[in-house]
Amino acid sequence: MPLYNISLNFRADTDEQVLDVRAFMERMLCDFLQGRPASCVRVRVSEIGPDGHIVRELVDVEGEAVLHHIPHS
Repeated sequence: MPLYNISLNFRADTDEQVLDVRAFMERMLCDFLQGRPASCVRVRVSEIGPDGHIVRELVDVEGEAVLHHIPHS
């Protein structure tokens, strides 16, 4: 079964809002796909800087989702 990627850009004032949007998207997509073979959805979240590069990415740290800074060389 192929894997597909959908891109969604949004703005948020706080990290908490980012986590809320991610949780909402996962719930909504899983509910929509319920009973279908691809019913497991993982929403990947990255913060994009003004230069278009990823500056932070959502990672799981000891069971908690946090936005982690990505070092650039």
